[in-house]
Amino acid sequence: MVVAVNKLDLVDYSQEVFDQIESDYRAFAAEIGLTQIVCVPVSALRGDNITEPSTKTPWYHGPTLLGYLETVEVEDVTRDRPFRMPVQWVNRPDHDFRGYSGTIVGGTIRAGQPVQALPSGRRSRIARITTFDGDLAEAVVGQAVTLVLEDEIDVSRGDVLCEEDRAPQVADQFEATSSGCTNGRCSPVVRI
Repeated sequence: MVVAVNKLDLVDYSQEVFDQIESDYRAFAAEIGLTQIVCVPVSALRGDNITEPSTKTPWYHGPTLLGYLETVEVEDVTRDRPFRMPVQWVNRPDHDFRGYSGTIVGGTIRAGQPVQALPSGRRSRIARITTFDGDLAEAVVGQAVTLVLEDEIDVSRGDVLCEEDRAPQVADQFEATSSGCTNGRCSPVVRI
């Protein structure tokens, strides 16, 4: 977690003000389980400690904001999750091609990998992964792709393509708990 303490120019780059804000934030963060925190004193208006260390904060010896952001490791947990791609469009430009277009929202997919279409449960394998720039051997979270299956199974817009052996649960009901009231009416549990 990085905390940019901005507008230090309005308090004459006071170390005491920065230290108090940092202390208050660390106390709050500890209550919610955050332990790895970097606080950077900045003045975005004047560019202090944004890309270069500021001469106006000689008491600060940490990284600049951009320096920290460029080196911090970001964990991509969605890549480790099972493959999921909601079908946004059935791509059928002619009778020789049928692909299912969408953006991958979880996991990784490879040519030859078995998949399942939900909610029908029909199964096939990935024959090709196509993009505007050509075919891919593999596609990952965030990529917009068209998947061509080995078999012509019925897949429609709104269906989800997923890993054959790691499919999500399908349900026609859910239960939710409301945490508030509107216009004096409270609805603690909603069942659909």
